[in-house]
Amino acid sequence: MDAHDRVTETVRKVEAVETEISRLRALEAAGELSEGQLERLGNLVAGLPRLQAEHREARLDVVRDVYAAGAAIEVGFAEGPKNREDVDDNPFDRANRQHQDAALRTIDQHESFLSARAGDRLHGLVRSDKSGAEARYLAAVGDPQYEAAFENLLADPNGLRFLPERQREAVRKVRDCMFERAAMTATGGVSAAYAIPFALDPTVVNISDSQVNPLREIARVVTISGLTWKGVNSAGITASFDVEAAEVSEDTPTLTQPSVDVLMGRAFVPFSIESEDWPGLRAELTTEFQEAKDNLEATQFTLGTGAPQPQGIMVGATYLGTTAGSATLAIADVYTLQDALPARYQPNAKWMASGTILNKVRRLTGPGHTTEMPLFTDEGPAILRRRAYENSKMSTSTASAQKVLVYGDFSRFLIVDRIGMNVELVAHIMGGNQRPTGQRGLFAWWRTVSVVRDLNGLRVLKVL
Repeated sequence: MDAHDRVTETVRKVEAVETEISRLRALEAAGELSEGQLERLGNLVAGLPRLQAEHREARLDVVRDVYAAGAAIEVGFAEGPKNREDVDDNPFDRANRQHQDAALRTIDQHESFLSARAGDRLHGLVRSDKSGAEARYLAAVGDPQYEAAFENLLADPNGLRFLPERQREAVRKVRDCMFERAAMTATGGVSAAYAIPFALDPTVVNISDSQVNPLREIARVVTISGLTWKGVNSAGITASFDVEAAEVSEDTPTLTQPSVDVLMGRAFVPFSIESEDWPGLRAELTTEFQEAKDNLEATQFTLGTGAPQPQGIMVGATYLGTTAGSATLAIADVYTLQDALPARYQPNAKWMASGTILNKVRRLTGPGHTTEMPLFTDEGPAILRRRAYENSKMSTSTASAQKVLVYGDFSRFLIVDRIGMNVELVAHIMGGNQRPTGQRGLFAWWRTVSVVRDLNGLRVLKVL
């Protein structure tokens, strides 16, 4: 089959799929779509970009073949294209750029909801996403029509067919994006789930600098579009001075490519059917989602076992120092822990402990101490001139075997987020006697993970 035949064939396939998608969407709007048809619709929507890409490649091959034969055709250039990228400005590429622009506008329009770090991270995600899937998703969930539709569906879970046309179209776009993302990550269908609107989504709005969870402020936080983060580890390149004209020494580093899969966090939020105050309900849902997410992550990022939870820093950081005395914390222990960290990590090092332990450190060298400089200063606050952070999930006791202080470069602790929180609406919550309580519920899930990437960069003090 030559290039022209492939163009004809791919056009036929694209048109057939688009026709079937339109038919199934009509059934969905009428409330007549079966579970099997919903799955088929998702597969078709997810597969359409691949067929469009095949059509694009066939068109490019036609242009390449014609120019190779020396023919002159009009493709919008003053001269013939010199490589494949020169003819890459086709409708699909233009659409991707439009979606990217729409996503960036959405982020800017929601600036009041975003911290500076969250906004920068979203901008970086959109600009680096080659598939355009994340840009389409952010633009879709940021559409005010989708937020209005989400509000109406909370009031009437079966009311999709009764929504105004613009709201139904907004829901359709979001569902298409969800199908596409699921297909790209091989997670299967999205069943009856809805995406949380932009302004309510704690994975978007507050990729979080929360005081409940200080690790998000001091760790390395990255945002991905798939389900797996892939990095590069190296012990570093060894530099050298060599004799003039001598062969350079062998300085090649050993590289490894670690990967981390994001894990599913879950939450359930009930709300009253009688609530008619959407602004109030929205604020309450936003708070509930954020608090549930922060509380879970604060615990898991600190104490998680790593299977099937994120790896907490207290579990992943395995270089332990011990106190000199039993069941007690002394001045020398603080100095010993700081001295145990290699010099290369010292410039970015910080302390972390519970508020109780920080107060114990403060009292080790109080105002009346005559032989030691103060360990703790309120500016920052800081311990030995390095910033100290409070983590309420860490131990408050100096009993034997307790891990009480962490010191090191916390950028060696990695948190990976995937944008997007999904929910399924539970139409009626039942009481203990299996009768309705007058409440609905939102079962929500999102994806994140944490792991210690460089053991050398962190030190933990354990009480003897």
